[in-house]
Amino acid sequence: MGQRPQLVLADRLARAGIAVLRYDERGMGLGTADFGTATTGDFSVGAEAAWKWLGNSPQVRKDAAGIAGHAEGGLVAAMVAGRESGAGFVVLQAGPGVNGREVMLAGFEGIMGVSSAQA
Repeated sequence: MGQRPQLVLADRLARAGIAVLRYDERGMGLGTADFGTATTGDFSVGAEAAWKWLGNSPQVRKDAAGIAGHAEGGLVAAMVAGRESGAGFVVLQAGPGVNGREVMLAGFEGIMGVSSAQA
């Protein structure tokens, strides 16, 4: 719908002096990875690499660093924070609050019009 809430949020945080690292989804921009075959675990490996890269930046206060993710990115953020020490906080924006099976069934119903009984 033309709205970019994550861009607005990142801009506001940056204007407040908070470092923000945003990156494209797999296969977007200059990326060559295949989004269609990637798993949530694959996404977490990429996010973990970004976290480590940011942690090596002398401009970033390690004692005030955290990880945030939206939707599936919320699940990814939790996975990375669980593996990596040093995250002072984790922000989950619209992350799944149910198991993967329920997420998939809701997706079938909402996107494809298939009831959970049919899936």
